[in-house]
Amino acid sequence: MHILGCAYYPEYWGVERLDTDAALMREVGIDTVRIAEFAWSRLEPAEGTFTFDWLHQSIQAMQRHGIRVLLCTPTATPPAWLVHKHPEMLLQREDGTRMRHGMRRHYCPTSLVYRRHIERITAEMAKQTKDYPNILGWQIDNELGPESGRCYCDSCQQGFRDWLKTRYSSIAGVNQAWATGFWSEDYFDWPEIRFHIERRGVAPSRAIDMLRFQSEAWVNFATHQRDEIRRWQPKVLVTTNSMGMPLYPDIDQWSLFEDSLDVSCNDAYFDIAPMANGAAAHDLFRSYKSGRGHWLTETGIGALDHGRPPTADQFRAWMWSGIAHGADAWMIFRWRTCLSGQEQELQGILEHCGHPGHRFRTVKTVFQEVRHLMPELQALPAPDAPVAIFHDLDSHRLYMASRTGQDIDADPMPAYRTLWSRGVGVRFQRPGIAIPTEIRLLVIRNQPLADERQARLLDDYVRSGGTVLVIGQLGMRDANGTYLADPGPGFLRESVGVDCVGGMFLNGGAGPNSGLAPELREHTPVGLSGTLDGIPFAGKAERWIGDLQATTATVLATFTDEAYAGQPAFTEQRLGRGRYLWFAVGVCSEDLLGRVMEFALTKAEVTWRPRLPENVEIQYRGRWTFVINHSSTAQSVAINISGRVVMGHVHAGVTNLPPYGVTILEQESPT
Repeated sequence: MHILGCAYYPEYWGVERLDTDAALMREVGIDTVRIAEFAWSRLEPAEGTFTFDWLHQSIQAMQRHGIRVLLCTPTATPPAWLVHKHPEMLLQREDGTRMRHGMRRHYCPTSLVYRRHIERITAEMAKQTKDYPNILGWQIDNELGPESGRCYCDSCQQGFRDWLKTRYSSIAGVNQAWATGFWSEDYFDWPEIRFHIERRGVAPSRAIDMLRFQSEAWVNFATHQRDEIRRWQPKVLVTTNSMGMPLYPDIDQWSLFEDSLDVSCNDAYFDIAPMANGAAAHDLFRSYKSGRGHWLTETGIGALDHGRPPTADQFRAWMWSGIAHGADAWMIFRWRTCLSGQEQELQGILEHCGHPGHRFRTVKTVFQEVRHLMPELQALPAPDAPVAIFHDLDSHRLYMASRTGQDIDADPMPAYRTLWSRGVGVRFQRPGIAIPTEIRLLVIRNQPLADERQARLLDDYVRSGGTVLVIGQLGMRDANGTYLADPGPGFLRESVGVDCVGGMFLNGGAGPNSGLAPELREHTPVGLSGTLDGIPFAGKAERWIGDLQATTATVLATFTDEAYAGQPAFTEQRLGRGRYLWFAVGVCSEDLLGRVMEFALTKAEVTWRPRLPENVEIQYRGRWTFVINHSSTAQSVAINISGRVVMGHVHAGVTNLPPYGVTILEQESPT
């Protein structure tokens, strides 16, 4: 942990309280503030007229009090004068109407007019602040993506056509890639192609490319600002903030963070999803920079729904979980609750009246606790993560666009929860690169796209001793979502020893009382049974099953119902020093998935624990073990580790955790 901070808005509050606020920040333990992300109208009230005095005073006040500044480009909220002068830079809906001023991210990311104005304000900010020693770095915009909807203006339409020309060279190439022969959907000239990607309103092959184009447009929007900043501050750290779990499909964040920016930053509010999602977000953003530390640039001390905030102990548990998962920064939104505006009720560290109340006391207590251990925390290695979950954004996009697929098919959380609840450290694996040998088990959930390079990478990993567990679909379609003419799994057929000739979704059905209407749909779970390491197991497939025919693979379980009765449900194929395991079930119960995962972990020689109490997690960072209770009831966990008790209580190999309690142990020797 290196950074403890908050978002600060002096353009809103004025400069009169700068020193008072900075002194309170130091008291509470804050060493970094994020400034100016929404401040364009207060920096440039008219084109070319700059009012930077308040910004200079703010940076200088922070410097006097030993506080660093994460400076933000203010491009998320263009000012009214710019919108009035250039309405063509506004986001255009598919019906041709434009967004109005008064929102945020109501601009078109491809607009050259908007880009020119961005260059001016960004260059001026970078030029005027280049000599401040307390500038930690820059944040570009704020939570990039189609927050206000997708833009369908002429600039986006032409941009999409140009992108297709680069990718496919010709109209014939587009028709071939999109397999347009059905419904007379061939194209004959570029103007006939339109960017229009409303969910399930367009064939999957087109939708995937539209999402790819839009993602690249947003990454280009970010790198354009990065380059403008570095014209004046060549060595400065540049990043942006984004969002985590569930997966955010609108931007390829591998490209954004790993390829383009200096550190990956996540905005996570832990009161909006189950705690496992928050833990997964930490692991995902750590993975975006190859396991290096990530920043939490925005989280709440209040409740995002404006309701009851977390208890002090709950906030503490959230923060220690972030540290256990490798977070190097913890920044709270925001310093003070605003008096007005779009986010009027979102609670800050201070009350709206500027009073340091119970949230201030909570942050002070927790930040002091973390700061006391910061030298040791900074020396810790990255979290132990012997298991990786394959994270292929294009497969997610395919399920978003498919008539039969759902987001649940692309959701990695069922696999993640199973591992998290068994004390197994997790990272996420980027497609198209070699799989590190320290990963003992790679989990691939519903990966329908076939890719020859990826198949070779998987085979190399397995031959060298790795274990791959496939859950659900695998290698049935080409890069644009068109089904292969031969059995799946594409380039992996020989390696996995199985032919997949199709599959069956288990919703709908042909029962006499079923129908297409949601209230008439018939759900038909399919049974399966088998033996894992001599122990019988059985359960039900809930959503999709594969039509498998084993060629050389060993069958571990078979389906017992419906059309595929007697056919393989779970197979194993040895290859070199490793193995492929294929569980051809899209969705199933947590208990059944747990049995399958435990079998795979054992085969991969990964240490795992019996299922932990609900919402209790164990994470390892070298010699440090973190045990965190995210529930409101006391829990006891056997840890059987000898060493120094850094935090909490351990007796006879058991830690008794109060509600939201935290125990940290330093082992006598590495795990």
